[in-house]
Amino acid sequence: MFVKRVGQPPEEDPHRLLIGHAGNITCLAFSERGSKIISGGWDNQVFVWDVEAGNVTAELKGHEGPVWGVLVYDERLVLTACADKMIRVFDINGKSLATIKGHTDVVRSFCKLPSGHWSGAAFASAGNDEVIRLWTLEGTPMGELDGHTAYIYSLAVLPNGDIVSSSEDRTVRIWRDGKSIQTITHPAISIWTVAACPETGDIASGASDKIIRVFSRDPERQADPEVCLSGTTRYCSLNSQLITSYRASNLSKKATKCMLYQPKQQLRVCRSRRRIFQDQVSHA
Repeated sequence: MFVKRVGQPPEEDPHRLLIGHAGNITCLAFSERGSKIISGGWDNQVFVWDVEAGNVTAELKGHEGPVWGVLVYDERLVLTACADKMIRVFDINGKSLATIKGHTDVVRSFCKLPSGHWSGAAFASAGNDEVIRLWTLEGTPMGELDGHTAYIYSLAVLPNGDIVSSSEDRTVRIWRDGKSIQTITHPAISIWTVAACPETGDIASGASDKIIRVFSRDPERQADPEVCLSGTTRYCSLNSQLITSYRASNLSKKATKCMLYQPKQQLRVCRSRRRIFQDQVSHA
């Protein structure tokens, strides 16, 4: 595992090289203060690393399958998502605190929920059983969010407490008060990851078509409302009423923005420095 400082030139050697896993590393998370890194992998292992010293300070033991997700809940607690269908809660120093059963297949992802969340839960989890499950830290189930029709790969939470999920069913979904309030269908088979900006509420998705899409409710970041027809148009269906998207195939060289979708608008145009394409939009 390589650790590099922000802004460090790519040709320079890593700041730290952390060696210890015996298989592919699948997930990483920094501690709240940034002095430690938690890593999980196909080798059924989870390590807590001291970034500066470069050594393992604790091992989170007990996993009976590959570890697909880690969540640093606070300065003390770390949660792990495992292929053995279990969620485990650890002290960051290595003590096992709880094993949470409920998923019927591989657990892949988490998101921490804000205090006073409508569900009463502390965190959400999801995976191959296609259900988002809501839990307290003690393992009490607080609800389930049903709607996805394939593996759920990633979860995030918006500043207002809405939960965002991405799936193998081609969709990103937004959940509020136990219901899916919005579905954004992508022109890609797998939506591998989703992230939410805690300041703006923007949503970013990463998909199997090699494209990062950013969706925003902020009109300041919407593209000009122009419609351009071109022979190089590219079509995709976005079941979205409120969210604007920015589309970039190569963020370092070009950027693309899409205008805000209006309920009666059937086409919206996206523009790029290198090509123009057209999106077809439909209601959820």
